[in-house]
Amino acid sequence: MLRARISGHGHNGPRNCCEWDSKTHTYFINEWDHFRWNVWTDCGFNAIYPQGGTWPFDRAGWCPGTKVDEHDFELTPFVHPGDSVSIDYGIEMYKDNGEKDGEYRMSHQLFTYGPPNFYLDAAIEDIIAPSSKDSYSRINPICSNPVVVIRNMGKVPLKTVTIRYGLKDEPGFVFEWHGKLEFLEKEEVVLPAPDWRDHEKSLIFEVQLLDPNMERDERPKNNFLSSTVLPPEVLPNKFILYIEPNNLGRERDNEYMLTDDCGSVVYRREEFASDTLFRDEIELLPGCYEFRLTDKVEDGMNRHW
Repeated sequence: MLRARISGHGHNGPRNCCEWDSKTHTYFINEWDHFRWNVWTDCGFNAIYPQGGTWPFDRAGWCPGTKVDEHDFELTPFVHPGDSVSIDYGIEMYKDNGEKDGEYRMSHQLFTYGPPNFYLDAAIEDIIAPSSKDSYSRINPICSNPVVVIRNMGKVPLKTVTIRYGLKDEPGFVFEWHGKLEFLEKEEVVLPAPDWRDHEKSLIFEVQLLDPNMERDERPKNNFLSSTVLPPEVLPNKFILYIEPNNLGRERDNEYMLTDDCGSVVYRREEFASDTLFRDEIELLPGCYEFRLTDKVEDGMNRHW
């Protein structure tokens, strides 16, 4: 397996290479370009927020305060034990416009491993929501669908697994996952929403994997995981939402939506004006809602410094 960690830095040329320039990077295996990816990161959900400066802007492979993105590429289908293999790396061609003064800082690693230790081994790798982890703070707390990560650690493809989940010491829920994960492949799974009502304190959320491929898991040790449930904000059914953009002209690209637990839009504002206070009266039925403020060009509506 190949792993790449690459971050762009510098403000050179018309596209501000390489911090602000999305370029294609390539691994060549025996002179064939088998792996291509863009070194570019969406910083809008940066968990280290708020910050001063330009922290919301997307960057080449990193965001302020967070780790550099990792990209893993499985080499096994392209090599055979005992054979030699040529591995090369390339970056999208630079132009003669000052870009050459930008730079990429990078780490490339090659991992080798033997056959899988287990024939059938499904693992619960992470709980994204509900979670109290700082890295998931932008999407928590929740009152809707849990999101978990499962991985196949076994030799044979993982095609089915039973996911049992819910709050500790309370009746749980069951979800039957179907798909296909090869060895070491993983997938985010969105689970049906349980009933989060009447829980106004931090609780424990538990997830357990059962019966992968309708058989016995050879390594049950990695079948269970738990997380802390943070209670969401509880508002009265009537409230007033105030939004006031700065006098910068960037608010034209912003809008907000308030959606219910079925994804239906119940309130929406699609237009803002500079240096203007907007006062929206909101009235909601009891339930779970999500407020989302979006920006088409991802430059915010307030000053950066």
